[in-house]
Amino acid sequence: MLRGNAADEIVRTAGEEEIDLIVIATHGRTGLDRLIFGSVAEKVVRLAPCPVLTVASRPTKEENKEARLEKGESAMPEEKTDKRKAYQEKVEIQLKSGVPRSMT
Repeated sequence: MLRGNAADEIVRTAGEEEIDLIVIATHGRTGLDRLIFGSVAEKVVRLAPCPVLTVASRPTKEENKEARLEKGESAMPEEKTDKRKAYQEKVEIQLKSGVPRSMT
């Protein structure tokens, strides 16, 4: 067990042990999350004395569901299909009536 900054310790150990390849998982955070939580993987990629393979972690089914809800998408595929059908019907009515979409 090492103590210290994770990225710095990984890079230091890789140099000392003459490591050929570092494989590291990444959450793929961007924006504010990345600024707040930092990116160990990014720092390792920049500083490592050898090639680095980054592996994106897969979100769980629950995380996927939460992400869809945050984007305003339906949690249930059939609900999404119903919304799509309703929108399609609305557009077809507008096209048949000759009313521009921007007017509705």
